[in-house]
Amino acid sequence: MPLAHVHLTGASSVPGSLPRLHDPVFKTEEVGVNGTFKISTREIGSLVLQCTGVGHEDVSIPLPLEHPTDVEIGIRLARAFVDTARSEIEILTSVDKGATTQRASLAKQADGNF
Repeated sequence: MPLAHVHLTGASSVPGSLPRLHDPVFKTEEVGVNGTFKISTREIGSLVLQCTGVGHEDVSIPLPLEHPTDVEIGIRLARAFVDTARSEIEILTSVDKGATTQRASLAKQADGNF
């Protein structure tokens, strides 16, 4: 996995999306090249563990914690699927955690990359 992060957020996040501007992001950690990570918090309540990775599907895992505890989770992210049969592919970008988004078209190159 070239680049991946794990975000511990409040439960108001929309599953399958990055945290929105008003969502509390308690902690963000980069995943190591071997795919492992460690994240800790003193937060309790309805939390969400969000995993994001370049070229991989995002995953959101509800994590309700009633009291401080140690939790071990094994996660395997699926490869992202890009429908290359469509005539135009667009990518949504955001630099402010989803408060605003921009669309940009991707052009297929001669070598098959976009």
